[in-house]
Amino acid sequence: MFTLIPGDKVKCIKDVKMDTGDVLYLKGKIYICEVQDCLTNEDGTKTHYWTDDLETLESFKEHFVLVNKNKKLYYENNQ
Repeated sequence: MFTLIPGDKVKCIKDVKMDTGDVLYLKGKIYICEVQDCLTNEDGTKTHYWTDDLETLESFKEHFVLVNKNKKLYYENNQ
């Protein structure tokens, strides 16, 4: 199972537009996880999460690629 942990960084490869029309993530920018399984967005909200099941990640994979995994926290949490 994939999980985002604080310190993980992802690159947006496709703008993320909400149903309201707001663009919360911009193509080409790097975003950081500051709260477990969430990404801080353009509005500065640290608790934005995906409604997709993190096990399938279809929508997430369509919009982001992982650029840096916080290995220290990942290994501490998964030992």
